[in-house]
Amino acid sequence: MMKSFELDFAVPSDLPCFAGHFPAMPLVPGALLLDWTIAEMTGRWGASAPVNVKQCKFLLPVLPGDALRLRLDVVDQRVDFVWTKASQPVCAGVLTLGEVA
Repeated sequence: MMKSFELDFAVPSDLPCFAGHFPAMPLVPGALLLDWTIAEMTGRWGASAPVNVKQCKFLLPVLPGDALRLRLDVVDQRVDFVWTKASQPVCAGVLTLGEVA
């Protein structure tokens, strides 16, 4: 059985990581997008942390203040995710995970 979820998300403009990533042109680190994805996944479905990042592509930069949308599709132990900005994918991938509640 597939479970799906979408979330609108505004990137805070005052994240501490912007000071070093990068000072002249702050960008959201890809690892932070993955962290937010995992946090939503575990919060929504009580899933355990992913056991594997099977695929992840960073397609466009994400800037402070950007309006994003996250879509998660869970089937069995597989989670397909995509972050979009103005309907354009900025990050997409596949995670595998432990138990889904």
